[in-house]
Amino acid sequence: MKTDAKSKGPWYHRFAIRLFTLVLAVLTFWGLGFLVDDIRSIRGPDYNAIEMKHLDADLVAKRDALVKQIADLSRQIENQTEKQQVVGDSSRNLQQTINQLIELQKLGMQKSIAFSDTEQANVASSLSLFLDNQRKYQALSQTVSDMLERKQGLLQEKEQADQAIERQRQPARDEFAALSARHRLKLACLQLAVLLPILAAA
Repeated sequence: MKTDAKSKGPWYHRFAIRLFTLVLAVLTFWGLGFLVDDIRSIRGPDYNAIEMKHLDADLVAKRDALVKQIADLSRQIENQTEKQQVVGDSSRNLQQTINQLIELQKLGMQKSIAFSDTEQANVASSLSLFLDNQRKYQALSQTVSDMLERKQGLLQEKEQADQAIERQRQPARDEFAALSARHRLKLACLQLAVLLPILAAA
């Protein structure tokens, strides 16, 4: 005996069911994406907070003060070096002037022309200025040398402080690495806790 085939609904019903199924799948996938992204956005351990627990605050303050002192000294050295350069240029100009006056004096002596009192005073004044500039230049050189020596001492102190801080940072890095691994495991478990039931239901 021949059985009749079950009648199917109209074609637009079947099309609507397939369309709504596709839309539901897309929306579900989209919603899961948002949910997984929210789980991923959960903040992990704060390295700065962990580091501050391990670092000696006094040592960090000392290192920061040394950095500031070194920067100030560097600026002062730069200023003193610029002053030294100006004094050096002035000394070289005076030396050229004195040399020219001496040459004129020699020529005058060869030609039996006597220098006037004004010209003699100019030579003496230029020589006095030259010697004064030389003293200033030497004083500036000594100041720059003292500053450089002090800066070297501060740099050595800063290097020692940096080494001590670096030794204290290693436990902080280890703790941060352990907490980060635990955090990643927690996120993975949360994502599986969300996805597995949906997968099982599907």
